[in-house]
Amino acid sequence: MVAGVADGVDGPWDREEIPLEDDLYMRVHKERVADDGKPEAGVFTNRLIEGVRHPMSTDWSRYSSPEETRARATGHRPPLDYGVIRMNVGDIEDIPQTVEHDPVFSAPADPNNPNNRAHTVVRGAKSKKPDERASPKVRLRFRSICSWILDPPGRTTGQGPPL
Repeated sequence: MVAGVADGVDGPWDREEIPLEDDLYMRVHKERVADDGKPEAGVFTNRLIEGVRHPMSTDWSRYSSPEETRARATGHRPPLDYGVIRMNVGDIEDIPQTVEHDPVFSAPADPNNPNNRAHTVVRGAKSKKPDERASPKVRLRFRSICSWILDPPGRTTGQGPPL
């Protein structure tokens, strides 16, 4: 990771190709951990915001640490209520999904959408919703390739191989 650049004001940043061997980080709220200790399949989703479906949001490990990813949690839930998982880009593309670097920058900074050089999206259908039409196996494949890098509260297995 390039230290201190994920949220800086030195942007805007160019979109970059992400190597298949790199990792992505994603926050998972403590209430979205299944009984088996893995993230619920439903966390691997494209978000519907104001009628528009947006691809799954993650951070590229080149420009973010797991702690920075967790700290970017917005809304009414505090960052420490989240854990952070990591997923390998090559494994994601094998699902198949498409990984795209999508840095966020505005000047002046938008407090509702902070600058984030690490921001990356994962494109591809993830549910059986009419506008996506994906197999339920897609989300199960995400579960199989992720591992905790920062445990959410109440989960204490630490770093390790994929769950």
